[in-house]
Amino acid sequence: MASCVTPGFLNGRCSSSTNKASSVTSTFTTFASNLTKKCSSRSFVSFAKRFLIALCVAIAVCGIAAQAQGLLTAPLNQLVDPQRQHLALALNARKPALFFVSALLQIGALLWMWQSGRAAALRDVLRRNIRNTLVLRLIYVWSLVMIAQIASLPAAIVGYRLVADAGLTQQSPAEWFGQALSGAVVNAVLAAIIFSFMLMLAARTRLWYLFGTLFLVVFVLVAALVEPIVFAPWIQHQQPLPNSALSARLYAAERREGVNLPIIVQESATGIGADTARVAGLGPTQEIVISDQMLQTATPGELEFVVARFSAHAAAHDNFKLDLYISLWLIVAAAISVTLADRVGFRRDDDPLSRLALVAAFLGLTILLLLPVQAAYSRRLEARADHAAVTVMNDPASAVRLMVRLADDDLLQVCPAPIIRRYFLSYPPIGSRIAAIRGGGDPCH
Repeated sequence: MASCVTPGFLNGRCSSSTNKASSVTSTFTTFASNLTKKCSSRSFVSFAKRFLIALCVAIAVCGIAAQAQGLLTAPLNQLVDPQRQHLALALNARKPALFFVSALLQIGALLWMWQSGRAAALRDVLRRNIRNTLVLRLIYVWSLVMIAQIASLPAAIVGYRLVADAGLTQQSPAEWFGQALSGAVVNAVLAAIIFSFMLMLAARTRLWYLFGTLFLVVFVLVAALVEPIVFAPWIQHQQPLPNSALSARLYAAERREGVNLPIIVQESATGIGADTARVAGLGPTQEIVISDQMLQTATPGELEFVVARFSAHAAAHDNFKLDLYISLWLIVAAAISVTLADRVGFRRDDDPLSRLALVAAFLGLTILLLLPVQAAYSRRLEARADHAAVTVMNDPASAVRLMVRLADDDLLQVCPAPIIRRYFLSYPPIGSRIAAIRGGGDPCH
């Protein structure tokens, strides 16, 4: 009995342990199998995510490359918006007439002031109330210039309505008139200072034209020198470009042109040209000014091109050259106008002050004729800056993209009529600039 019980007992214990061991082994095997399946599933999901990311990046890179290739090879009429070009054509068709009507209204008002004797009458009224000769001259010239600008107001109003209807300005009529009035007052003050000084020189020396030439050159250069630190901050809000990865790229673009200028962000005006950039100042006051709208809408590549081209202007001292050129150009125009006025007979009540209306009228006509000369010189400087920027940036697609965007946003014709190019464009036409960037023939000639 005992022998039977003992083996049975022993057999029973061994069977129980074996079952438990089998159970544990089975549980471990199942857990390991599930763990392996989970690990395999996670690895697959991770691989799929990486693959999809890589695929998206590859597609994006291919898309960017295709877009860049299209910018460099597609015909111009496929790059720009045809409807916007149609609006640009309609706007440019009216621009020459408005420009010449405005100029002739001012010239006509000045001739009428002299011919009718109103200029002499204005002189007499001021003389009865102002004893200081210098103040008398300043107020007299300021009044003449304001009268001339008021005479061109109808053409200015039509011009405002055109750009407002085209969506190029968000200014209300009141805002536009306020800005136009302030601009007219400032222009009249500058003209009063220049002409009054010329009259003082003419009254004191026969060599007034030599001293006047020197004064005009110095006046223009000093005005350009102090503009960024005196006038610009007073007119519009400005601040330095904030530090960021983008600012590092833009300052690097500067250094490639061999300059180191501060980059200033200017609050966009509500009028035309909010999406703009420029180089301001001379010598130690030079800075690159970018509108906040351009900073928000342009791509980093476009902004690099903008900074590079204005850095090229600074490196070549183009601001100084252009200011000096304008000064000499105005001197030539003044000499021609004085010569023409001297050939007109004196009125009975004429004197140098009253005849200033006649001289100013001839000056307007001369400037009207010489304006294409100044514009041609500016276009040459701008074309050289484009070439320098494209050379150092080695990103022609971004440069073309900027030109296309400006053409669409600002209603710039790709190839405007010759009279538009000669009188109104200080830059080469968009079509010419794109062709130069892409290395092809100029479609605008």
